[in-house]
Amino acid sequence: MRWNTFFFRKQPVQGIALFRILFSIVLVMNALMILPNLYDYFGPKGMVEASSPRSLSSFSLFYFFSITQLSVAAVYGLHLLSAIMLLVGFFTRTSVFVAFVTLISLHQANFLVLHSGDTAMK
Repeated sequence: MRWNTFFFRKQPVQGIALFRILFSIVLVMNALMILPNLYDYFGPKGMVEASSPRSLSSFSLFYFFSITQLSVAAVYGLHLLSAIMLLVGFFTRTSVFVAFVTLISLHQANFLVLHSGDTAMK
């Protein structure tokens, strides 16, 4: 009985909603900050060449698509769109999954531009 009370009692949702909004603001701001240097960071002729060995420690959409300017723009656009959808609360479960996959994909495309804040976002 205590077990069910502890895990299944009604809780206020304001705290998790505030966390979702603040975290999505961080995602949107991060995406907007890398936009001016998008192709320098993640493009085929960027800091890390597309033919260079990539980290194999995580999932990436770029394992399925070659790294071209179009694929980088598509993954980035999908990431920004999902972060904005997460911010406004539209399809939040799907948006957070897509934001996670696209963020991981961008981070795996060039690990040299990451810092501890990027690692914490993952």
